[in-house]
Amino acid sequence: MCPEKTTFATNQCISCNIEHCKTCQTADICFECLPSFTLNSNTCECPHSSYIVFNNACVCPSGTSPSDPSSNCTGCLPTHCNACDAQNECIGCSSHFALSNNVCICSSPFVLSNQNKVCDCQMWHTFYNSQCIECHISQCKVCNQPNKCMTC
Repeated sequence: MCPEKTTFATNQCISCNIEHCKTCQTADICFECLPSFTLNSNTCECPHSSYIVFNNACVCPSGTSPSDPSSNCTGCLPTHCNACDAQNECIGCSSHFALSNNVCICSSPFVLSNQNKVCDCQMWHTFYNSQCIECHISQCKVCNQPNKCMTC
């Protein structure tokens, strides 16, 4: 077994100090990159600049997916989706949204508000202890019981 940053070739351990390189055939000349990386002029790179390196692998950032294995990362569909599979089908939604028939909808007790951008409690309600509480008190930020202001 060869030490770290070396590889076994021609019956000996040779230096292989190329980031994300799996094997070298001669000293510090990469022959094969780790899975998901591509070899380009003795460097191991992600297949497109839109990828990021996470846990020694090229992956698309959250909210995007690869349009094909060697292409760029594209935004997940539908709106409010933050994780997709390889076919760009939504598999996870943003906070307070739930996936239903490949659409991200507000999960109970929330409603879509702020120009259809966020899930929030309906008007005259505040969020406390995982629920929306009725709060008809002017300038109150949080009610902990119906119409009992906790934070102004």
